[in-house]
Amino acid sequence: MPKTVIGLFDDYQKAQDVMEDLVDSGIEADRISTITEADKSKYSQDTTSTHGPVTTTEHGAGGMSAPVESATRTLLDLGMPENKAKYYAEAVRRGGTLVCVAGVDDGDLDNAVNIIDSHGSVDINNRAAEWRESGWAGVGPEAPEDEVIVVETTYVIVPEERKRAS
Repeated sequence: MPKTVIGLFDDYQKAQDVMEDLVDSGIEADRISTITEADKSKYSQDTTSTHGPVTTTEHGAGGMSAPVESATRTLLDLGMPENKAKYYAEAVRRGGTLVCVAGVDDGDLDNAVNIIDSHGSVDINNRAAEWRESGWAGVGPEAPEDEVIVVETTYVIVPEERKRAS
């Protein structure tokens, strides 16, 4: 069953490098997308690699809470638990960029995870803890462990059908 692999990066160029390396490794560009804040749109011309276009979903129009809500909806649609989606959406609001690889089969899973991790993806749990220490109210309690497979700092989303079959 195909999975979705997601990594968070503080630096947009690093996310671009990850996307290029994923494509160079044989993962089709149309399976790779980013979620980023709207003011990164100046980089949108850079999202076409030599292998084809990479989709960039920009969140930012419509007021302060709109980027967070929009990014959260996108992540929930991918199957991420709500509390994790809110953490990642907050990271996007604060200027981070998510790299998402959809439709990853077991043969490409380790490759995608290793590429994302090798570029230093952010550990969202540690980042959220830092935010809370500085006064951020955050989101509700942690999701049950079985909802997401955590591979170091990269999340692999397992579709509902597979979880039920296990």
